[in-house]
Amino acid sequence: RQMCIRDSLGAQGDGVARLGGEAVFVAGALPGEMVRVEGPGDRPRLVGVDGPSPARAAPICSYFGVCGGCAVQHVGAPLYAEWKRELVITALEREGLSPPVAALADGHGAGRRRVTLHGRKRGAEAVAGFMRAKSHELVAIEACPILKPELAAAPAIALAVTQALK
Repeated sequence: RQMCIRDSLGAQGDGVARLGGEAVFVAGALPGEMVRVEGPGDRPRLVGVDGPSPARAAPICSYFGVCGGCAVQHVGAPLYAEWKRELVITALEREGLSPPVAALADGHGAGRRRVTLHGRKRGAEAVAGFMRAKSHELVAIEACPILKPELAAAPAIALAVTQALK
């Protein structure tokens, strides 16, 4: 089925559409896009973007959309900053507060400072990586391009530790 993402980005970075008055959340979709989805319920899977948003960015990671480690690499910087600011405003409003909220200060630095890697043995084979989004399935990764350089060896270390387990 096809739908237009009209509203906004949800709290988890999903595009929000309205169908029959109900919210539908589509991971990987952006406001203003015409998308194709499949699956039932309020969280169908994105299968195609027919009218991409100018706010769409090319993800920097080949695992994006598969490993579950990042949710919004497809969101360009201006929309990302607006979305993050709106999350703060919404949280404050829920508590009855309405102070001024400044624009997002870019603080991502040299990359992610923390990472949780998982390892499993599959018979004699060892696998290490991230969990697929909303799943218990482990996705093997060799490298994560958003880690700080000091953590670049983390996936290889996780694999070595998993291989050493009995």
